[in-house]
Amino acid sequence: MKGRIFISYSPEDGEIVQTIQKRLERFGRIRWDSTAELFRIGAMAAEAEKYIRRANYFLVVASKAALRSEFVRRDVRIALDESRNPNNDYKVVAVVLPGMERSQAEILFSPFPGEPVYISVANTSSDLDEAIFQIAVAIGLQQPEEAAPSPSGGEGAEPEEKEGPPVKDEAEPEEETTGNSRGFFPVEEGGGKPSVIYPEAPVQREETTSSKGLDLSDEETTSSRIVNTGFADASEADAPLSPDQTLAASHDYFFWLEVGELMARSIETHPSELPVEKLPEEAGLDVALYSRDEGFELDDKADVGKLKIRKDGKVEVARQPMQPFKLELPDGLAKKRLFFPLKTKGLTGEFGLSCNIYCQGILVQSREISAVIQPAARPVEKALRSELEYSLTATLTAEQLNRYREHKLSVLLSESDDDTHGFQFFGSGQFKNTASFGEGEVEDSLKQIRGALRKAAWGAEELYDGQPYRYQDGAKDLDRLATDLYRLAKRGARFYQHIRNRLAGGRRNASGLEKMMLSPGYVQFVLQKGARNVLPLAALYDHKLDTGVPSSEAYSLCDTFVKTLKENKPLAKSPCFTKGCEHRDDKYVVCPSGFWGFRHYLGFPHSISHTPFAPAEIFYRDKLEVAMAAWAGDDFKMREEHKKHLQSTLKKAGWYYAEDRDQAIQELKEHQPHLVYLYCHGGVSDTVPYLLVGDNESRVLTSDFIGMEDILWDESTPLVFINGCHTTALEPEQALEFVSAFVENALAAGVIGTEITIFEPLATSFAETFLSYFIKGVPAGKAIRDARLDILQQYNPLGLVYIPYVISGLQLVKKGAGE
Repeated sequence: MKGRIFISYSPEDGEIVQTIQKRLERFGRIRWDSTAELFRIGAMAAEAEKYIRRANYFLVVASKAALRSEFVRRDVRIALDESRNPNNDYKVVAVVLPGMERSQAEILFSPFPGEPVYISVANTSSDLDEAIFQIAVAIGLQQPEEAAPSPSGGEGAEPEEKEGPPVKDEAEPEEETTGNSRGFFPVEEGGGKPSVIYPEAPVQREETTSSKGLDLSDEETTSSRIVNTGFADASEADAPLSPDQTLAASHDYFFWLEVGELMARSIETHPSELPVEKLPEEAGLDVALYSRDEGFELDDKADVGKLKIRKDGKVEVARQPMQPFKLELPDGLAKKRLFFPLKTKGLTGEFGLSCNIYCQGILVQSREISAVIQPAARPVEKALRSELEYSLTATLTAEQLNRYREHKLSVLLSESDDDTHGFQFFGSGQFKNTASFGEGEVEDSLKQIRGALRKAAWGAEELYDGQPYRYQDGAKDLDRLATDLYRLAKRGARFYQHIRNRLAGGRRNASGLEKMMLSPGYVQFVLQKGARNVLPLAALYDHKLDTGVPSSEAYSLCDTFVKTLKENKPLAKSPCFTKGCEHRDDKYVVCPSGFWGFRHYLGFPHSISHTPFAPAEIFYRDKLEVAMAAWAGDDFKMREEHKKHLQSTLKKAGWYYAEDRDQAIQELKEHQPHLVYLYCHGGVSDTVPYLLVGDNESRVLTSDFIGMEDILWDESTPLVFINGCHTTALEPEQALEFVSAFVENALAAGVIGTEITIFEPLATSFAETFLSYFIKGVPAGKAIRDARLDILQQYNPLGLVYIPYVISGLQLVKKGAGE
């Protein structure tokens, strides 16, 4: 067996790591190539990540110093991402040093602490050899049934060193091994993979209500930021309940949340830190509690609290959910712990809550809380549990927090086993609500709205089947535009009216929601893992409209919009799109400003909890780098003109252009572009979505090529624009495979795709317009909105078909030489 081992550790543990290295060599010759020092100065970030991903085994030395190390934590995140790929045979091994408990070491691996094999070293002088033997078994250097080597000779003594040079891949550079914090091991044949894995020891919970946690006092400004959650009886708010105790039906409780050191009675299944590093002073986070079913009754006036992160990194309460706050608590507890009052209803069984954390209105983390409720409280193992279900990012830096734009509204969509769709809303002024939709409700609205978009594009509501493009002539045909806008508005208004009261939390609250959403703003729509539908938010129409009239002749277009259109003035500056249309309450007047996609800056960020960051900016220095791959067939008649126009628009950019599949893969693999533009065909074969570049229809690109070709853009984190013309049967839900691959595997900042099949005139015009805004620093969500309005100014409503799977505030930013 020839394996590859990557080891990650803090320089403070260098001495014991050298001992581990030396004693591992008893089991076979191992070569250590360090990449750490180059990586630490920023020159080898991409190369270090490639070493980790190309390894077969990842070894991390878990200590308090490692827990504090930004570099070790980054290594671990990359290794966890690689280990969770079902196509990889990749193992993560954690060597837990003295002074660290297993539960403390798990913090390195949040939110997946069960991934690695844990090997504990209780005492480095007496237990190290047994630990070395376990490491050797875990990384395939030794069979588990063989005796561990003894340092004193005799049976199990250290074998003679093998002759011959160490194995080395020629492509990998030689580096010094002294004083490094990580290394790379090519391993000679011998040993084989272990037939057994050492079982994980169960985590022992303390019986007290607090825990010492990790002592990180030797780092002045560092504080643990573990998110702890749990329940407490209303009569003893300061006494957290055991996770192994049920709740009693029809009883008053508090749900609590505290950020700090790991607590013994936290109900977090996999304790994880708040994904924030080096926060700005007084950064604020909103915490909102939602009921997922009929088990709990929440106080709608006490279900949102606020945290503040101080300059020293500690997290404290800025505002308790209850106002005024009347609990009598031990000194200081009210400043550390949020208390949400709630009551269990008279039902028994397992019921749930959701606890979401927001920054600037952007959903950062979402937890699902499960609680067993019985007629009376009694001991039941794991009766109370909290699972981290969504995380925008693995880390969130101070710079990112400052650059994320405040959002008007954040929407989380989740789906249950019974096909019920759950929505959790959070908006300006701590607007908060939850809603659910039964089986078929969302799918029917999707079908109706996409049908209207297809009807506008090619005259039929079915999937594209070779029909001509209705807007091919580019004529300023107001009647055609009006007909399509009326149809879209009717279906978008039906959908909006269908969800409005549930979205707002009742009819009385609907006007408040509409007032909040009247002016343009940033909107985040999160598809939680497992969600199958991409909701057509762009086509939501929130003006009043009588949708019961059979003929579109009953409607008229907004006169202000028509006047602005005919005078060719910028629609984005029209009062309808800045202040709100004066006809919004007229049930027979249609104004495009009523569509969320023409008014707001929408973003559908992909869940990237396994990647190091969710960039708010794409930085470049000397010049922008652009990679473009195109379909080279004769049916793309506008390709050459389109390419020339883009190169003119981006005239100072470095270009990598390919009209050949293999060349396209090579360009994407070898470079660090800031923009990736795929001007292509697409489709689905045996349920597998694909893209076509080059001129050979039999050689396609599936999402697998990104990982297979080791494409990694960790230095540039580009925006990927998939402009797929004449894509047959490729729906957004299928295209999510490409979104996931580009974001999670290649570390792209996001992807732009489409709701339906598009045609060359629309594809070229929209891309040219969007990029002209985006390269000037206009955030992606606003650039999409502005490009939609520019297409609308050409008497074409189909800019609504573009979907930005990205944080809507993402920007291109040029950095100076000294930055």
